[in-house]
Amino acid sequence: MAYHNRGGARTGAGRPAKAPTKTIRIEENLGEKINDLSKKLEPDFILSKWDSIEKFLLYNESLEQQEKHNNLPENLSKALLNDSLIKLLDKIFGKFSPDDFISYWEDIDLTETEIEPVLKATPQKPDIQEIIADLPLFQFQESASESITSEKQDTPGIPEFESTSNVTPQKLDTAVEFSDYKTSDGNFLTKEQYNIIKSVRARLTQTKKKGLLIEALAGTGKSTMLAEIAKVLKSEKLSPLECRFVVFGRKNKQDLANKLSEIKWEKSVQTLNSFGYEILRDALGKSHKQFKLNNGKYQQIAQRKKYLNSYNQWGEEIRGQLQTKNQYKEIAVETQTDFLDLIDKMRLHCYFLDEITEDNVWEISSKYGMKICKNRLSEITEAACDVLEAGLDEGIKELHIDFLDQSWLLWHDQNVYKDVFEKWSNKFKVISVDECQDTDLLQIEFIKLLYNPSKNFVIACGDKNQAIYSFRGCLIDGIDVIGKKFNCDKMPLTTNWRCGKKHLELVREIYPHINIKPAPTAPDGEIRIIRETNFLDIFDGADRSLSFFGICRKNAPLIIFAIRLLTAGYPARVKDRNLGAKLLNKVKEVVRGKYHVNSFLNQVEEWFLFQANSISKLPEKIQEQKLTELKDYRDCLVALFAKFQPKSLNDWKTEIDKIFDESNTTKKIIDLYTIHSGKGGEGHYTFIIYPEQMPIEYEKQSQEERQQEQHNIYIALTRCLTRAKGGILWLVLGERKGEIEWPKWLPHDYRKLWEAREGERKLEFDLDDWEYTGDIEF
Repeated sequence: MAYHNRGGARTGAGRPAKAPTKTIRIEENLGEKINDLSKKLEPDFILSKWDSIEKFLLYNESLEQQEKHNNLPENLSKALLNDSLIKLLDKIFGKFSPDDFISYWEDIDLTETEIEPVLKATPQKPDIQEIIADLPLFQFQESASESITSEKQDTPGIPEFESTSNVTPQKLDTAVEFSDYKTSDGNFLTKEQYNIIKSVRARLTQTKKKGLLIEALAGTGKSTMLAEIAKVLKSEKLSPLECRFVVFGRKNKQDLANKLSEIKWEKSVQTLNSFGYEILRDALGKSHKQFKLNNGKYQQIAQRKKYLNSYNQWGEEIRGQLQTKNQYKEIAVETQTDFLDLIDKMRLHCYFLDEITEDNVWEISSKYGMKICKNRLSEITEAACDVLEAGLDEGIKELHIDFLDQSWLLWHDQNVYKDVFEKWSNKFKVISVDECQDTDLLQIEFIKLLYNPSKNFVIACGDKNQAIYSFRGCLIDGIDVIGKKFNCDKMPLTTNWRCGKKHLELVREIYPHINIKPAPTAPDGEIRIIRETNFLDIFDGADRSLSFFGICRKNAPLIIFAIRLLTAGYPARVKDRNLGAKLLNKVKEVVRGKYHVNSFLNQVEEWFLFQANSISKLPEKIQEQKLTELKDYRDCLVALFAKFQPKSLNDWKTEIDKIFDESNTTKKIIDLYTIHSGKGGEGHYTFIIYPEQMPIEYEKQSQEERQQEQHNIYIALTRCLTRAKGGILWLVLGERKGEIEWPKWLPHDYRKLWEAREGERKLEFDLDDWEYTGDIEF
């Protein structure tokens, strides 16, 4: 394959050329080996033995062991060589000081303890009929069996993010202090809000302006705060053309624009994509009508260059180079999606084409679980660079772009468009970024090209405890990165205006390091616990004029509970059209153009085994995560099929569109969300489905993934809108063999909230009775 120029074709593209650097082939687990060494060896020893350590890291030569000098009893010191005991001790030291523990157990020989080895699980052939029977939707209360969504093995305890086991619970100050500053609508600002307003005003007159990072906890009124900032900027004689409020998603844009319409500043609100697109049009001197926006752009380029499979005009398949087996019967990329995801992530992580290496490609593919062949890594890297370079050329010369191109094209060729960025930088006095915990590196670097501390400053607003989108390419520490790059002062917003006092007491008890406070006028609110078989009791006697908000960590339970609601006559929908589209694609992937009702479940079974086998070839650290996701998708397909029995692919689309409906309506509908789609939402009646399934844990889970799982719990617990009416947070617990499954994160005292009730509603659905009545309005 020819070597591609990788970005050098456009004069000044990318960063200034750098001197060649010495590169070495780094083995896959080098990072893990270095991490292990830093835990086992002291810094002085590492430095003194660096030659042998370097040979150990790079060439797997033996390493001289450091002598251990500690004050532990001899037997205990030997025991600490056992990894299983180390994990056990981590739990113990969360409750006892090391000195107390050592003195108490000094005479006990822990090396005599036998630890049962953990066998590596292999994918078993699933029985589809057993899967159907196990779905909560089809369980009889008298013969409740294990839920498929609880299939994972018990895993060793994993430390929570900013682990509460090591935090001494303390009584937090929940008093809210108010300032004398009144808003235009007559309300007094809290001191935290007023301090932010003062800081914004001060920056307008500073010669070198520092950024401002508003650390706004859940429900603390971020958009309201930004609206107040806009009013201050207007009072200081700034125009909306000099200020830009960047948000994520059309709904957030509309919400903030509505708030700013009061001062005629709604045009200052943009999504980051549209912001980049505006600057791109200006840089190229072209109008919107001249651009072709096509999210299938890079797939078409890869097919045209014969890297991916395509079809000719007669419908015959043309095999792509990366999807054709080599002489060793190895396929370079498992699916087209894997390669296209690689193209997206290389852009999001800000790689210049002339600097991309095979190590970069392997690092990205391993991080996101892309199924690529390491033995064909050179070929994949060359293809990715070729496709990206063609994408750059098409974007600049032919105005053919996708959404990421709206900011990536100019970022990559930033030296070419230096004057354009300087022009736009001079236009702005303030650039505000909402939900900044959800930013990726490309977005941050793009805004940095507009940042000039002598001309403007950045206001970033977000909550690091709500960062959950790393799988999309967002940075888990995006807030910290923004704080450093824009030299930000940090200012808190801690008063929650959404939840009841009891809801926030629970949050603080679980996460004492999060200083979230109830509003002074907040009602107490309620927390109720109910078993899944009594789920429909939530809606008996509820005020139907109020909002309902259901949330769950996994996808399949949402579909199952939506079907239960529809069958019982309650209008319901899953508010995640992206998930609906994914499921329809999964159906097409399963049937491969040959759909038959009678064989669909067998096809699902074959598809599951094939995918599970592919997952077993991925890096070990991501196998269990990918297998959990695969089971969730399988359960979704089985649940939908068991209810609707679609006769064709068109019927599948019809039924999926009904359940995953996001259209606006005045009719009160029970909305169900995954945590990822429901972040930012709220409801008077909020119910968390299967809270015991949080956090999702698995072996080899990274610290970043553990952290996000704790964020998911925090988000779920802060959705309940508490006013004079409503304000009830329900925990809908699953059952195993008739016994309640309790969330491990729920303090034990909360179990008393659950009481067995007489006259419990029985789940006695028969598959033969599952006919859609047609009387549900959407």
